[in-house]
Amino acid sequence: MSEKLKKIGELIRTQDNRATDCPIFIVQEQRRDYGYNPDWSDESAWLDTHNDYNEASDDLAEHLDSLDGETPERWQKVYYKDRWVFVTACFTEQACKDFIKEDGHNHGKLRIYAAGSYRNHEFRAVRDYLESLATPELPPQPETVKCHDCGHDWPFDDMHGKAVREEGKCTNCSLKDYYEANPDYMDLEDDRFKTCAKCKKKVERDSHDSKCIEITGQCEECYQRRPVAFTKKSNPDEVDMTRVTFEGSSTPPDDPDDIKYVDEWDEGRVAGMQGASDTECPYEGKAKVAWLTGLAIGEGILRGPDGEFHKDVAEQLYGGGSAE
Repeated sequence: MSEKLKKIGELIRTQDNRATDCPIFIVQEQRRDYGYNPDWSDESAWLDTHNDYNEASDDLAEHLDSLDGETPERWQKVYYKDRWVFVTACFTEQACKDFIKEDGHNHGKLRIYAAGSYRNHEFRAVRDYLESLATPELPPQPETVKCHDCGHDWPFDDMHGKAVREEGKCTNCSLKDYYEANPDYMDLEDDRFKTCAKCKKKVERDSHDSKCIEITGQCEECYQRRPVAFTKKSNPDEVDMTRVTFEGSSTPPDDPDDIKYVDEWDEGRVAGMQGASDTECPYEGKAKVAWLTGLAIGEGILRGPDGEFHKDVAEQLYGGGSAE
């Protein structure tokens, strides 16, 4: 592969594109068209009719303007407009600068213009190929990165993963460290925060984590990672192992006491918070009461004085004769 092509590709990859997508860099030369009517142009010049119609210098032109019609016959005042004409085109701005340096003496006033290449598929294909010659190959990107403090694996591209890559720990751990280092801030603003019962992390009351703490007592991360086993309604003593999840492992623990059971009330309330008003309730009895309560809280219809709705209150509102 030609090193010259790679160099062009590197310039394409790193140059300033002047806010233009895939620009074509063009060298243009200024051309001046004389003979315009004064009503159509405000620009004027004095031409020497005895010397190839060369323009007078700025100082001489100012002097001739001051003579008020008593100018020598050899000088003729004309009006003009300037325009820019194409000279050459390049893939890079540096190539245009090199051209001007080598051939600028054969032209008048020159400039570099970045033109667009919209729908110029041929140019873009060649430009993309040149750029690809210089684009470095990136190492394979991992799917997750591990926080050095909490040990949790975060998706590589989300905000926690980015924080781990830059600082070594996720944003949750960074906030926790900040709050521990600034206890006065937490004390002064205590009304703005809720605390997770498990990890003791404090979150602002208007956040998504705050709502999860209000419902479950835990932040979303702790709640999703909890060891839980739901019991079958037909036999409360029989565990449905197809719906069991254990923190850090996909296999059941050796000690049965490590399994924490969730009753129908908590299951129904959490499901109701995640449901919608047009969804048919999948529960009966107390679980149905809990589901309706969770749905009402989730849609902002109900809110207890302490942020919770107790079973007896819910049963009075929704239970009727159906609650056990």
